[in-house]
Amino acid sequence: AVALFGTAIAKGTADVKNAAYVGRARANLNLGNMAAAIADAALVPEGFEMVATYSESPYRRVNKIQSRNIEGTSILPHRDWMGKTIKADGTLTKDDGTADPRVKIIAGEEFGGRGLIAMRHQQKYLKRDDPIPFATWREAQLITAEASQGATAVAIINVLRSNTAGLPKNIDSSAWPLTAYAGGTSAAEVTELVREERRRELWYQGVRPGDKIRWGEAFEMTSEYGTALGAGGPLMTSFLEVASNPNVSTKCP
Repeated sequence: AVALFGTAIAKGTADVKNAAYVGRARANLNLGNMAAAIADAALVPEGFEMVATYSESPYRRVNKIQSRNIEGTSILPHRDWMGKTIKADGTLTKDDGTADPRVKIIAGEEFGGRGLIAMRHQQKYLKRDDPIPFATWREAQLITAEASQGATAVAIINVLRSNTAGLPKNIDSSAWPLTAYAGGTSAAEVTELVREERRRELWYQGVRPGDKIRWGEAFEMTSEYGTALGAGGPLMTSFLEVASNPNVSTKCP
């Protein structure tokens, strides 16, 4: 990936070069090449955003997150994304502070496609033709924050919280500036801050699986029904199987 992004940088247009800088920075971050990641991220101009485009029709060209979550009921944000808040000292919390406008979810009155979970509607993509960002200056800044850590990471996060450049289309920019971070500065606290800031800034932008692999996180800490899950081990039998058959275990043999 690093080599191919290099080819794009050498031969591409200005926009392609900037997108490739983000991609190569991301690849180097995954490889643990922090200095290289920082160097590439620094080359991405403020506010840069490359997006995947969509259309009202035909259906194969519509934004599927919108069509399956706003118009339909086949997907919904995981329960763990509900109630994302920011405390007075800028600490990222759940149900304890001001609502975070980057992760806005509205509870629906209908049930989801499986019939047992009340719908939750994400508010990041509201129309069929809403674009989805995939290479942005804001991500480049977060790559630098993760690669740098410490006071540099906190400073970068506070810049993003004060700057609306490159915000996705439906994020409420009038909520900016977000509360600056003035919480704990230990290595563990800054690491968690950087990771949670990245989760919220890049929500529904397709980068979460790579982050989980890089950080060694379980892919689901809790199921949609509140069952605690962990990294590795046997797969959980689905809730519907257990609920419909008392002889079925909650875990595979």
